[in-house]
Amino acid sequence: MNKYAIVKKGNHQYFVEEGDTLEIPRIQAPEGKDIEFKEVLAIGTDDDFILGTPFVDGAKVIAFVIKQVKGAKKQGFKYKAKSRYRKRWGYRNLYTRLRVKEIVVPGQKATRITKGTKSERKVAKRAASTKAKSTEK
Repeated sequence: MNKYAIVKKGNHQYFVEEGDTLEIPRIQAPEGKDIEFKEVLAIGTDDDFILGTPFVDGAKVIAFVIKQVKGAKKQGFKYKAKSRYRKRWGYRNLYTRLRVKEIVVPGQKATRITKGTKSERKVAKRAASTKAKSTEK
């Protein structure tokens, strides 16, 4: 049974499965240690889908920090004709390479949506959001 999740880290969202390797913008984490993503937007399996409002309560993704790496070189160049002006620069983005070890889903309070058509999922999502708004009042 494949288990997958959508996690948020910074301004990015990542689709991950157990065992996946991914590179995210550099985070301060020592190599060889585990980190947790607690901002899990959704979790799914082959026959289930759990959607958070906005996050799945109690869910987390545990990842292993493999290495801190540099990305490919990127270069820029400015040029103005007839004035002998040329400016060249370059940089390399810094990334953290991770391996997803485990997707954990303890007590689930988020909306539970079974696989169905897109319109069925929309209706279920809308019903859950109106239910959440009515309980807040």
